[in-house]
Amino acid sequence: SALLPLFVSLPQIVAIALLFAIFFAALRSKKLWNSLYRIERRTIGEISFPLGVAITAAISPNTSIYIVSLLLLGIMDPLAAYMGIRFGKRKMPIFASKTVVGSASALVCGSLVAEVAGTYLGLDWKIALLLGSSGAFAEVVAAFGLDNITIPLVVSAVGRLLS
Repeated sequence: SALLPLFVSLPQIVAIALLFAIFFAALRSKKLWNSLYRIERRTIGEISFPLGVAITAAISPNTSIYIVSLLLLGIMDPLAAYMGIRFGKRKMPIFASKTVVGSASALVCGSLVAEVAGTYLGLDWKIALLLGSSGAFAEVVAAFGLDNITIPLVVSAVGRLLS
């Protein structure tokens, strides 16, 4: 989904992503495709992901910000989760569902991903660093799969403010 702007416009991405969100919400409500719901934690990630994509496409000031937002969601978020589950023993003081290791991993990975992608996309390094940091912050404060919305939303909003 990060590379969709290479093939379709941002408004088309909004429409496609909303259709997917409706589709997955219908599956959930009818209890179809049970393998989606066998996950051991409470999440609405299958619905929040396409919603996050739609919101990001709708508010991103340009395709570069959209791409960085979705790359952060696709790379930083799973890495932070893996690191937090595998190595995180100490919980964050305020956000008890997050670990210090996972959150630190989000910050480092988010900054690196945004810098590399930003360099390729022609973003100023300071803007890329702010995008990566804001993505890490959005990952820390969200739970139940809502980071699929908060990460790209916050990154896109910061990108819009900085543009």
